[in-house]
Amino acid sequence: DIVCYNGKMFILTRDTQSLFEYCPKSGKVKLCGTVTSNFDQLYISMALCNSKLYIVPYNADEISIYDIEMEAFERLPVGQLQHGLLRRHYHLCFNYKDNIYLMGSSGSAMLCLDVANSKIKDMSRWIHEFAEKYCHEAAVSTHMNICIVEDCFWVALNSDNVLLQYNMQTDEYKFWNVGTRRIQYVTVSFDGDYFWLSGDQRFIVRWKKENNEVKEYDGFPDGFECGNKKIGWKELFLCSHLWNDNLYFAPLNSNMVISINRTSGEMECVARIEESQICLKMIKM
Repeated sequence: DIVCYNGKMFILTRDTQSLFEYCPKSGKVKLCGTVTSNFDQLYISMALCNSKLYIVPYNADEISIYDIEMEAFERLPVGQLQHGLLRRHYHLCFNYKDNIYLMGSSGSAMLCLDVANSKIKDMSRWIHEFAEKYCHEAAVSTHMNICIVEDCFWVALNSDNVLLQYNMQTDEYKFWNVGTRRIQYVTVSFDGDYFWLSGDQRFIVRWKKENNEVKEYDGFPDGFECGNKKIGWKELFLCSHLWNDNLYFAPLNSNMVISINRTSGEMECVARIEESQICLKMIKM
């Protein structure tokens, strides 16, 4: 994972579980330390809050916290199995109003860490309701895309055409079914008027929540290919970001970084990648 802070990049490696500090201007790299010495444990995602990096557990029982100013690590236990759900397997986290939200694979509780008092709140009520409504285990369907609109986060779920809207102030939530053409959504972005969605099918969806207006875009640039990579993911794109009047999509099982104009819907190729390559991170700096 990568987090930017004060012009520097903090990089968490999966293979060695090391945290590095990189300065793009000088090119200097510094080892901050090793997140864990037990390589049966695993940390793959982190979020920044108040000059601290909160590194969440994928196969471990503690949150690892790195104080950037003090250059020191500390640990915070997340607890054990509760209400039939694991407190691990977190591949995604984000900061909103000094709370760190943890999202994970199927069977993982959704958690919120209040960094002011180090208290952890379980936010898993929607998981049980989803399982009853859609008759299978609930999980977020995203690699790194969390869309925040006002006090709500929006994320795709592991059921065709389904999004979760979750109000982080009230803990109220709602499931939305978007579109009639089957697609497993993965990326979610908002341009101020419309949501832009992509998934495991060869089209991009523009959706207006207020009137349920759905429009599909499939005019990809010449030479665009998808679904040819021998990887475990069918999704065309890893994530999407709004920048000026364009949405940018990073390739996963496809061969291009593309942009789509939010007004005209025209797509352009920003960069091509080889069939052997995948993109695991796209950030705005």
